[in-house]
Amino acid sequence: MSIDSSAFADHVLELMADLPDVSARRMFGAQGIFREGLMFALMAEGTLYLKTDEETEAEFEERDLPSFIVMRKDRQMVTSYRPCPEEAMEKSSAMTRWATVAWEAAVREDEKKSASKRKRQAG
Repeated sequence: MSIDSSAFADHVLELMADLPDVSARRMFGAQGIFREGLMFALMAEGTLYLKTDEETEAEFEERDLPSFIVMRKDRQMVTSYRPCPEEAMEKSSAMTRWATVAWEAAVREDEKKSASKRKRQAG
């Protein structure tokens, strides 16, 4: 079944309405979901993928939600995004919880990158 990407994006943003300042932006044939300039979710091929990190990936693994894989120059790249749990696609309270988990992972990653950049500039 083909999913209208515009209708899918509208549905996802509606489910995330309880989170402030969330927006979608087209990128590389998919759409990124952003908050405060940080991408914390990705919509591709009719699936919503949420950002994960060391603190959160186990919860996704327990649910058997595999990493999103991108092909680049005949090479597979495993990303830190995993499919959104099904219940979050049906209920905004569940989406708020899962989107917050993804948002917090994006914030932690951004903080690590910023700290690393400051260290390189100082050293």
